[in-house]
Amino acid sequence: MRCSLYSLRLRPVASLNPRKGPEERRNIAETNKRSMSLSSSQAMAGKEAVTLESLRKKMADFARERDWEQFHSPRNLLLAMVGEVGELSEIFQWKGEVAKGLPDWGEEEKQHLGEELSDVLLYLVRLSDMCGVDLGKAALRKLDLNAAKYPVHLCKGSSRKHTDNPSDANENPKSGGGAPEGLSENAMRCSLYSLRLRPVALPGLNPRKGPEGRRNIAEINKRSMSLSSSQAMAGKEAVTLESLRKKMADFARERDWEQFHSPRNLLLAMVGEVGELSEIFQWKGEVAKGLPDWGEEEKQHLGEELSDVLLYLVRLSDMCGVDLGKAALRKLDLNAAKYPVHLCKGSSRKHTDNPSDANENPKSGGGAPEGL
Repeated sequence: MRCSLYSLRLRPVASLNPRKGPEERRNIAETNKRSMSLSSSQAMAGKEAVTLESLRKKMADFARERDWEQFHSPRNLLLAMVGEVGELSEIFQWKGEVAKGLPDWGEEEKQHLGEELSDVLLYLVRLSDMCGVDLGKAALRKLDLNAAKYPVHLCKGSSRKHTDNPSDANENPKSGGGAPEGLSENAMRCSLYSLRLRPVALPGLNPRKGPEGRRNIAEINKRSMSLSSSQAMAGKEAVTLESLRKKMADFARERDWEQFHSPRNLLLAMVGEVGELSEIFQWKGEVAKGLPDWGEEEKQHLGEELSDVLLYLVRLSDMCGVDLGKAALRKLDLNAAKYPVHLCKGSSRKHTDNPSDANENPKSGGGAPEGL
């Protein structure tokens, strides 16, 4: 997966490790020149036009043109995404807590952050596609379920997990606000999108004891079986990154959760969700594209975990002041420059290992992947 689809880290020339030689340096310089500006169509698109479905189509075309579908098994893509999450984490690892919006960061550093956020997003969308999951629909469903599990009057100002909330606000008059409990250990347990919404009978869900708790969980699961009419009508095309950003910002604001949503808190929460997503695949061995042998319940659970990663990623980008849609479009444009079809077709080589001209290696247009 080193050359595969979206693993490249596109930084200014000085930060790259290009192969030696004037031709290679010219290629890298040209790519970085392109990275400084979006194409006119991307610049005109703005936030509103960047849908999950448009990204899915662009990536599918990108992989098909380069004969990379052979490398894009679900577990390959998952591991590639995990690697990108590691690179994203590396940016924050020694900085300590950082302010929302990253006011002390330079433009180059923010651009690099946008690239790493985009890498995670693009692999996540491609993984969902190869698993046959409609990520937009799954994300809308998860947002609807979150609203049921975290009613404002029980969650406002609290970082408790949904299973620790009283069934009625009268059981705990402080549940409507006040200081968060156990923030050091539990700040993100109740926060925004960490819940794993499964049918009651599945293992892993730990509802509160008592008839009221069971009724609440049953009602939530009843709601999980169908989307609201507006969501059902929306389809793939209407699910934009900007619409998700707005929904999550409203969700957090209504519950007074912005106090918990620092960039590093959100990053760690997303890392936790990537772990839960990985857990689904860990003992299955290689699985077929589209997951034809998986049951509907198992696919639904997968959609929920994919959605958790997406929703934290979008929220993290927002709290860092990064326009994730614009960054993703830019990364796709850069990828096309770094991985031209005539040099990459059928090969898993990293872009720095490609010949500068196809004539240097007549097999570069196809053949067996190297070092997969």
